[in-house]
Amino acid sequence: MPILIIITFLLSLIFCLIIIRSQYLNYFFSDSAPGPQKNHTHSPSRLGGVALFLSLASTYLLSLFIPNQDGQYSFIFYFLLLSIPCFMAALHDDLFKDTKVSVRLFCTAMSAFIMCNYFDILIIDTGFNIINGLIENKYFAIIFTIFAITGLANAYNIIDGFNGLSSMVGILSLSSLAYGYFICNDITFVKICLVSIASIFGFFVINYPKGKLFLGDCGAYLIGLLVAILSVNLAHTHPIISPFFIILINIYPVTETLFSIIRRLIFTKANPTIADSNHLHTLIFKHIIKMKNPNSSADLISMNAKTSPFLWCLSIVGMIPAILLINNPIQMKVAALLFILIYLSTYYWILGKDLPNWLK
Repeated sequence: MPILIIITFLLSLIFCLIIIRSQYLNYFFSDSAPGPQKNHTHSPSRLGGVALFLSLASTYLLSLFIPNQDGQYSFIFYFLLLSIPCFMAALHDDLFKDTKVSVRLFCTAMSAFIMCNYFDILIIDTGFNIINGLIENKYFAIIFTIFAITGLANAYNIIDGFNGLSSMVGILSLSSLAYGYFICNDITFVKICLVSIASIFGFFVINYPKGKLFLGDCGAYLIGLLVAILSVNLAHTHPIISPFFIILINIYPVTETLFSIIRRLIFTKANPTIADSNHLHTLIFKHIIKMKNPNSSADLISMNAKTSPFLWCLSIVGMIPAILLINNPIQMKVAALLFILIYLSTYYWILGKDLPNWLK
């Protein structure tokens, strides 16, 4: 098992380096599309997600030749196979930069629906009595589960704006999931989480701090979809795990997404699917720039890298209570509320430092 983790990391690293070294791909498939959410001064390839996909696929193939595995990594094979609608739609946007958000969300929902059916998993407890009453109806439960999985997958794409941000949040979430599976003595899925972490970490060491390769939409959606499916699977197969454990380990990307939708609908009267530059991570970056006053592209890259650790710490603020209070759902509810207060306080504190036009 430790050997397979190391091999997965090395494979991910090798695939990333191959993409970087391919000057033709780097020229053709770069992050050159303009947009308010773009925060980079250079244009590396956006095919980091391809390296993740290939490393996980290679890991599964290698596991077939390891004695006494008994198909323990078959989940990875079927996950990758069933993620193809989502992955290909996101990859198309990385390559041609013209795929509509609605198309990506539809394809992600399609993958989520197929996975829920194949793995036979549903969200059966949310921790909220009103919603629980609704999901007693199987059809509503299916719709709600698909919505939740699609939303979390898209959330990872939303927070994918700075070097190391989305990938490290994915690593932290998968680490928390590994702990949850370990508590339930589900060693097979502990291994799957660890192998997934190794794959993402291989990309991370290339991406952070200098951004030599970007995750791309295909990588962000792939990580988000993986975290979402493993989260639903943990809650479904091990009901002793409180739904608030799942909520807390994913609370940063979920809060960012829901708050962004509310903010756009109420304050800017804008389409919530249209990207803007008022996410928390972008405001932190702007504040760092204002404080440091960069003089070169190298300075901007350095400030880009300094942004992500703030959000890693914010994610950990949600995850630590989930791990420490795993058997105390009431206390986890309080922790979730405290996280939201911390997020909003941080957001509006930064706004006070640098008000955007829509609040002036």
